[in-house]
Amino acid sequence: MASESAEPVVVITDEAAPATDAGVKEPRGGGGKNNNNNKKKGGPRPKREHAPVEELYDLSKPIPKTEKPNKDEHDKQVKELSDVIEVLHNKRKAIQEKIESSMDDPTTKSKQSELRSSLGSKRSKKGSLIKEKQAIRADLNRIKNDNEKIVKEKKDARSNVKFSSVEEINKEIRSLERQQETTSMSLSAEKILIKEIDALKASKKFFWRDK
Repeated sequence: MASESAEPVVVITDEAAPATDAGVKEPRGGGGKNNNNNKKKGGPRPKREHAPVEELYDLSKPIPKTEKPNKDEHDKQVKELSDVIEVLHNKRKAIQEKIESSMDDPTTKSKQSELRSSLGSKRSKKGSLIKEKQAIRADLNRIKNDNEKIVKEKKDARSNVKFSSVEEINKEIRSLERQQETTSMSLSAEKILIKEIDALKASKKFFWRDK
C-alpha cells in the first residue's frame, strides 16, 4: 500500500538534457567574459547631476499664463501700418513728380542757366581779385625791401660821414670849392676833389630825410 501512494519519480535522461553549447548563441563582440573585462577597464559612466525642480522654479508662486495672440488685433495693427506706408509713398511720389515737372519747365531751365552763368562770372571775378591781391602783396613786399635797403644805406653812409648836420656839410663843400678855385693842382688831384664834393652833396639827403 505504501508503494502505491508514493509520488512518481521523474528521471531525466541524456536525451532530455538541454541543448549543447553549439546551439547556444553567444552575444556580439565576443564572450561574456570579454565584455565584462572591457567594462571594467573603461570604468562605469559618471552619473549626470540634475538640479532639482525646486531650485529651478519657485513653485510657491503661480506660473504666469501667456495670453493667446489676438488675430484680429494683429490684423488691425498691420493694416494701420500699411496705411501709413501708403500715405508716405504717395507723398514721396507727389514730390518726385513736382521735381520732375519743375525740371522740365522752360522758365526753371532758364533760371538755372542764369544762375550758372552768374556763378561762373562770380568765380571769374573772384579769381581776378585773388590775382590783384597777390600783385598788391608783391608790391608791398618790394616796397618793404626797398625801404629796408634805403635804411641800411643811410646807416652805412652816416658811418662814413664825419659831419652831423647839413650846415657842416655845406661848410666843407664851400671850403673844397674854394680850394679848387684858388689852388693849382694836377688833373688827377682835381678829379679826386670833385668826387669828394659830389659825395658830400649826396650825403645831405640823409639829413634832409630826418627833418
